[in-house]
Amino acid sequence: MPSFLLALTTVTDLCSNLSDDSFQHLKNALLERVRDKESSVRLQAVVALSKLQEADEDEDDEDDDEEEEKKSVSEVLIDILNHDSAA
Repeated sequence: MPSFLLALTTVTDLCSNLSDDSFQHLKNALLERVRDKESSVRLQAVVALSKLQEADEDEDDEDDDEEEEKKSVSEVLIDILNHDSAA
């Protein structure tokens, strides 16, 4: 497993201290990794995203006027559970 992903997983424990911009960059990076070809990378991305789930839901409540096409972290995690055989 790439060490940068392990570091991202660790950083998510500190997500309450992240700026909105840093949070979005972290979330976007993890959302890319949930589709990685390596199952261990997908696993760590899912673990990290699950830690961001509550903060993402709070942010979605504030941004109801933005694009409806964007999936919440919860929706992405449910999709992965339904479609990823390694989940």
